[in-house]
Amino acid sequence: MAGIAGVIVLAPLLRLARENLALIVAMVVAIVVAVTCALISRKVYVRRQVERKQDRLRAVLPFHSMNDKEFEDAVASLCREGGCHDVRVCGGSGDRGVDVTARTPDGRRLIVQAKRYRIGNPVGDKDMQQFVGGINTWHEYDIAVLVTTSRFTRPARETAQRLGVRLVDNARLAAWNVGASRPPWDWTSGDV
Repeated sequence: MAGIAGVIVLAPLLRLARENLALIVAMVVAIVVAVTCALISRKVYVRRQVERKQDRLRAVLPFHSMNDKEFEDAVASLCREGGCHDVRVCGGSGDRGVDVTARTPDGRRLIVQAKRYRIGNPVGDKDMQQFVGGINTWHEYDIAVLVTTSRFTRPARETAQRLGVRLVDNARLAAWNVGASRPPWDWTSGDV
C-alpha cells in the first residue's frame, strides 16, 4: 500500500522534474550563489566590525599610557581643538570635582571631570554622585562632562541622564580624539 502511494506521489514529481530540469538547475545555482554571497557579506561585516573596534582601541590606547595629569592635559587639548577658549586645567587635590574648565565656542561654561581608569574598572554611581555633589556645591556651569578611558556602569549612566551630565566613555573618547565625533558640548539630546 505504501509503495503504491509512493509511486502515485513520486511519478508526477519525477515527470515535473524531467520537464523543468533547466529551471530546477537554475534555482539550485541561484540558491547556492545567494548563500555564498550572504556568507561572504557576513564575513566582510564581521571583519569591518573587528577593524572598527581595533581602530577605537588604537585611538584610546595613548590615554591609558598617560598619568592623571597628562590625561587632564589631553582632555583640555581636545577642548581647545573643539573650539573652546579660556581652557584651564585645575585637576589635582582640592579641585572639588573638576579637572578642566572652559568656555564653549558659543560661550557656555563647561566643566570636565577626567577619570583615567583601566578598561575593566568602570566609573560607578559613587563616582558620579561625588562628581555631581562637588560641581553643584562649588561650581557654576552650563555643561558638565565626565570623561573616562573606561566605561560607565548602568547606575552611573542613569544618574548622569537624570542630572544632565554628559558622559564620554572610551569609545566616545576614541571617536572624539580622531575627529569622528562631535565634542560633548555640541551633542544633541539624541547623542547624550
